Amino acid sequence: MTCIVGLKDSETRTVLMGADSRSTFGSDGPAKDFNLEQVLLDTLVPALKELARKREYLREKDKMPDLDGTVLIAFGDQLCIVSGDFHVTPVFGEFWAIGSGQLLALGSLASTEKFLLPKVRVRMALKVAATFDAFVAPPFVIRETDPLLT
Repeated sequence: MTCIVGLKDSETRTVLMGADSRSTFGSDGPAKDFNLEQVLLDTLVPALKELARKREYLREKDKMPDLDGTVLIAFGDQLCIVSGDFHVTPVFGEFWAIGSGQLLALGSLASTEKFLLPKVRVRMALKVAATFDAFVAPPFVIRETDPLLT
């Protein structure tokens, strides 16, 4: 179990991602009209399905492939969720979280919306999740996406 948090920063046009386990992030400088949802549907989802099939991670649920997990992906100022049934859902609000500490992190992010800087909010959300969820623990990793090119 884990907690992964994504927070859009409208001022810098980036997304801050925080997690209680190491993740890698990178960017080649996305174009302003880049559509994360479409890229995920066209490239990442088919690749995830194929990899999950090869490693026998997929369950067949109602004759549809089903992966036991959720992925939170950020690129530029966009944030999307890839669910276990491989549906891609853009996050239209300011933030989202996944994992066993999800609800704790969401509560923290909602309560700090007006008075803390984005990086502090992400760190606090992870700390709250770690305090009340035995399956979330430091060290925390926080990364920021590159802004979209204009």
